[in-house]
Amino acid sequence: MTRLFGAGPIGAWIERRRALKELQRIMAADAEQIAMQDNNPLDRAKVSLEMGDLKSARENFVRAREQIPMYVVTSPISVDVLLGLGDFEEAERFTLDGAKRFPRHPHYLEGYAQVAQRRGDLEEAVRRWAVVRKKFRNSKKSFVDGAVCLCGLDRLDEADALLKRALQLFPNDVAVLIPYNRISEARQDWAEAYQRWDPLRFRHIAGLIGAARALYKLGRATEAEELLAQGRLRFPLESGIAVLRAVAAQEAGNHAEALKRWEEVRQRFPFDRVGYVDGLVFLRKQQEWAEADAVALTAINRFPAQAWPLAEYASLAHVRRDWPEAAARWASLRAAFPEREDAYQREADAWAASGQSEKADRVRAEQRVRFARPTHGDSA
Repeated sequence: MTRLFGAGPIGAWIERRRALKELQRIMAADAEQIAMQDNNPLDRAKVSLEMGDLKSARENFVRAREQIPMYVVTSPISVDVLLGLGDFEEAERFTLDGAKRFPRHPHYLEGYAQVAQRRGDLEEAVRRWAVVRKKFRNSKKSFVDGAVCLCGLDRLDEADALLKRALQLFPNDVAVLIPYNRISEARQDWAEAYQRWDPLRFRHIAGLIGAARALYKLGRATEAEELLAQGRLRFPLESGIAVLRAVAAQEAGNHAEALKRWEEVRQRFPFDRVGYVDGLVFLRKQQEWAEADAVALTAINRFPAQAWPLAEYASLAHVRRDWPEAAARWASLRAAFPEREDAYQREADAWAASGQSEKADRVRAEQRVRFARPTHGDSA
């Protein structure tokens, strides 16, 4: 073709086009190679999110967009990362654009529905999930999450009917059975809950815990304890069994046993957040302040990269109105995690409550400077 057109303008244009295609091919190959690596930045962003490290997740996502832009556009992981970062406006733009460019890929419309769901706009989420079901009949997520949204709106009968439809498409699918069974719990129909959970008791940990919880609620505590003892042998690494035993003792009013069982949860599963957070809720109710402080300090040491242990520790002093101590703890939180605006506010409140208004004013001034909001007169 170059001989036909010679070295004139058309020939030069053809050569440039070939060069551009070759460059695009090389860039695509490089991007594919990066994407295939175990530590590609998009995967690392997701892992950082799972660890609660939002800063690292955001940095890796930005890096992924620079290094492997097409992979980011097409990967379902991108939707998960944007949702996890709470970038709902960007997630909405991303999913709508993706649905237009790749109309046969369901994860874009599913992500669009998830945006509304994460925002708490459940009515809109219900509508969006219905669109997904209409376009992608085999989208399991559209049935399950659609039902979850309906439950959140207290439309339990509609959720029940939707999941029954899903079970016709996905019979005996645990991902559908679990939310279906939980509807009977939401109705507090514990006899029906037990009937639904019982076939799953040794097939899936959720079935075991659901059946045991229903037995507790039906006043059949001995049977529940026996079932959980069997379950502990079958699912030795599942913390939910130990957590349910602690909750059951707590709800039964057996405070000493509940304290013992929450401690067991933390000892057996030291990196499970539930044992600390839910255990602290119980300790606060019992006003076991020294024990609660000790648990929170243990959590701070166990999860040094996460803010919630420091927040829990500060809240303990705040709840018991130990104002100078509360202020010092909130100050520690904002020093370690300066993006936590609530730490500024609550430290200022603690100083004010202790009668030290100058310190309160100083912290509030720092808050205003750090979290200044643009006014209507500011340029974009």
